[in-house]
This record gives sequence, C-alpha cells and structure tokens, in this order.
Amino acid sequence: MPPDASLVLAAVDFSDDARRAAWRAALVAAEQGARLELVHVMNRASASALRGLLRPQAGGEGRVLDSLRAMLDG
Repeated sequence: MPPDASLVLAAVDFSDDARRAAWRAALVAAEQGARLELVHVMNRASASALRGLLRPQAGGEGRVLDSLRAMLDG
C-alpha cells in the first residue's frame, strides 16, 4: 500500500475469511493512520433473510441486534 493512503476498504460477508480480512485491514489502517471502511456484500438469498430479520416487530429491535451480533461473533 502506498505510504500516503488515507483509506483502507475491506469487503465483508459474515464469513470467517472476511472477519480475518477485516481485522487485517484494521491493522493496516491503524499502521497507516488511514480511515477504515467496511463494505458488506451478500447474495440475494442472504439479503432476503436479512430483510426478514429487520422487519419491524413490537419490541423486536433488541432481538434483531442480538441476532446480528451473534452472526458477527460467529
């Protein structure tokens, strides 16, 4: 990476490989004093499932956040 890079961009998809890539990107960004941006990518089936999770439900916000955290933590 050029020494004057101001942005590190990493694509993530909830996979273990993407999680490792995001950690590495964070380290590189920190070393370079750069901003880190993560872009989440997914196929249509995954997008559909996520839309189902995000549908408003009475008091469901906590469940959605818990589900998303569980997916991120693996």
